[in-house]
Amino acid sequence: MTPGERVDVRLPERPENRLARRFSTFEAQFECAPVDGGIRVRRRIAFGFAAPLRWFAEPVLRRKLRADVEREVRGAKRLLER
Repeated sequence: MTPGERVDVRLPERPENRLARRFSTFEAQFECAPVDGGIRVRRRIAFGFAAPLRWFAEPVLRRKLRADVEREVRGAKRLLER
């Protein structure tokens, strides 16, 4: 976390994540910047998959990810406004 600017997210290196980390990567980032009348939030998300999962996971995520990210940003907005 960079206070007042950015939050970086990744899958923790814990034993229960061993299988997920073996077959995939995950990174995300929220960047926040003040603008007139509010805060601009930029969201970046990156997944990577090993070959056996790639052919299945990538098309599914392309269809579903946009709505999930929009819902997540709305939730983050509610939390930030508390």
